[in-house]
Amino acid sequence: MLLDTGCTTSLVNQDLVQKLPWDKGPKVKWNTTAGSFQTGNKVTIEFTLPELWEKREVKTSVHVTGQNMGYDLILGMDLLRELSIDILPSRNVITWDAVSYTHLRAHETKANLVC
Repeated sequence: MLLDTGCTTSLVNQDLVQKLPWDKGPKVKWNTTAGSFQTGNKVTIEFTLPELWEKREVKTSVHVTGQNMGYDLILGMDLLRELSIDILPSRNVITWDAVSYTHLRAHETKANLVC
């Protein structure tokens, strides 16, 4: 999972949500450094961010893509704003609902998540 302040909207890899019902919607064009692609489906997912809040569950709708993103789930600015997650690189801190956490490196995390 990637918390991505450079991504406008959140995306999930289609392989992760194959068994969930998808909602069809209008095509959305994405422009990335790796090229352009389109999505047309959204799905409602539930997940936790154990490195930030171990037992708090998040339920949200995200765009579905078959593109190789390098991550199963990218949390974009839409969801970061909705959840009030602030990333402060100058202080090496992530704040969620007024609780601050020091950034963790992949080898230091419980679930090998990269933030």
